[in-house]
Amino acid sequence: MHLLLRCVCFSVLLLCFAFVASAQSVSEDEARARVASYFKQSGQRKAAVHPLTLRTSPASYLFVAGNKFVLAAADDRLPEVLAYGTYKARVIPPALSTLLQQYDHLLPLLPIDAHHRSVPAFSGRVVLPLLSSIRSQGHPYNSACPFFLNADSVLSSERCVVGCVATALEQILTYYQRVYTLQDTLKGWTTKNYQIPDINPGATVDSRLILSHYTGAESAASIDAVARLSYYLGQAVHMNWGLRESGANTYRALEPLQRVFGLKYVHYLDSYKYDPSAWVAAIRNEVESGRPVYCAGNVQHLGGHAFVLDGQDKAGNFHVNWGYGGDYDGYFNFDILYFPEPLGQETEVGKGEGFFANREVLFLHPDNLSVELPDTLQRTGTEIAIDSVHILDAPTRDIYTRIRLFVRNTATYPLTTPFALFTNLPSDTDTLRQADYVGITSATLQPGEAKTLLLHARFRQLGQRILRLTPDDRHIFSLDTLTVVAGSGAQLIFSEPQLAFPSDSVVRIMLSVENAANSYRSGQSLVYEIIPGLDVSVQGTRHPKYIYLNGGESMRDTVQFTALVPGQTYTLLVRSPWKVVRQVSFTLPATTAVRSAEVVGREVWHRLDGLRVARPSEPGIYLRNSKKIIVR
Repeated sequence: MHLLLRCVCFSVLLLCFAFVASAQSVSEDEARARVASYFKQSGQRKAAVHPLTLRTSPASYLFVAGNKFVLAAADDRLPEVLAYGTYKARVIPPALSTLLQQYDHLLPLLPIDAHHRSVPAFSGRVVLPLLSSIRSQGHPYNSACPFFLNADSVLSSERCVVGCVATALEQILTYYQRVYTLQDTLKGWTTKNYQIPDINPGATVDSRLILSHYTGAESAASIDAVARLSYYLGQAVHMNWGLRESGANTYRALEPLQRVFGLKYVHYLDSYKYDPSAWVAAIRNEVESGRPVYCAGNVQHLGGHAFVLDGQDKAGNFHVNWGYGGDYDGYFNFDILYFPEPLGQETEVGKGEGFFANREVLFLHPDNLSVELPDTLQRTGTEIAIDSVHILDAPTRDIYTRIRLFVRNTATYPLTTPFALFTNLPSDTDTLRQADYVGITSATLQPGEAKTLLLHARFRQLGQRILRLTPDDRHIFSLDTLTVVAGSGAQLIFSEPQLAFPSDSVVRIMLSVENAANSYRSGQSLVYEIIPGLDVSVQGTRHPKYIYLNGGESMRDTVQFTALVPGQTYTLLVRSPWKVVRQVSFTLPATTAVRSAEVVGREVWHRLDGLRVARPSEPGIYLRNSKKIIVR
């Protein structure tokens, strides 16, 4: 299934299950002790082993210390350490926040008893991250991308962003340190927003000029090389360029990488077409052979992301570079990302945003290689039975509707299957071309296994529609006939947030929401965001949810943010769906461990554990006159 990847980009590494014991929560103190031990084993300086809790959830604690992060389990059914890597940002990138929610979804899917399924121990070898590159999608990487002609016919002053498909491909091609000479024409095209001219054969990019990291002091030649290679690759995949996001289809890279760029080893593996274990084994073989792997996936609201798998540790975790400026490059549990959402639990809204659906990889190398790839499955498209479909809310245009799918694997072998939902008019004859896609989810199912999947769908077309599903863009299941109504008249009234401080590093927020419109239901997102300081132009830590309220109904919601700094001022933004509906600033109660230090004429620095230090020379997060400072 080939969906456009509109990307949120950053970098990570993904882990595997070994064994899970009886269900029991792990306290924050216990998890912190495990993390401290882990940091020592990982070679952190003794002074850095004072991890700050950046995020808590039912499944995990996110700790940071110095320039490292560790994601520790909050439930003993999960491995003690779920992920670890490099930490350089003061807030959690949106894409990482999305992935972390997948761990929360896993818990309801795990058995509670003490005898759980284990998987064979990882027997491969450790591969340190192959890539040293740090990438983002703005300047200087987009220096060759087009400008954007706005609707008012004014040309933008900034260039379009690169797009994560091109960013991931550029890093892999650069890794091989070759001179790439175009063998054939890269065809251009024209839209109302920009014109892309043809690029003729013979155009050359020397990837040996491209640097691992750009800090602002690079030569014009090195900037030109990375910008043109990124642009050429974007043109090769027919990038839909934009000022905030640029999207492309992974499958479109296959032909031009061979015909135009002259790569001799190019293979596309869609997880749908392979045995799940064989698919992962093929990826491991690439990584162990020193070849970074392009990987992409979709979230349930159809957005996607492309990234690079470029290493693995002794537990079998893949290292991933997400192209988000190097933040959160590290090790994450790969198998957990395959687990579907814990459906049937209506309180688990706003979760399930991970890049787990429609997963696909590209194996790339400039030279002709002899590699034995796994056999494809002879998928018929009918192996997965759709036992029933429950539409939980009245289908309404431009707001979310909950749809519950009951699916079952009728095959005698395991399968990974995406489920893309769309609607058609009853009169439509070309169902896929005329489709209005409303959402996508995915599941890995063992032989005979049944699961329940919950999807937050968004309809865009009014009237009588036929709800359909496809796993592969070929086979189509007609699920139900429904009528989509216009119903954007919900009137949500938000109370002033009530704040409580259970400890000197925690704020608990209580919010009441009422739908004052008697005739219209709501179905929209609610986002809590905490930002250090008063500057609301920067991104903060977010906690997303959904609001499903019929007319006249109300709800009381509670959310908690932890690992805040005593004495620090924060701004809380309540957004719905993105408009700020409530804003309040507060100062966390100070403690004797960390005191506000207003010293005229000089700086006072503290570590996050409260110890006063001289002006730091080591990278990490510090307090300077009670303000959080990132030292890089």
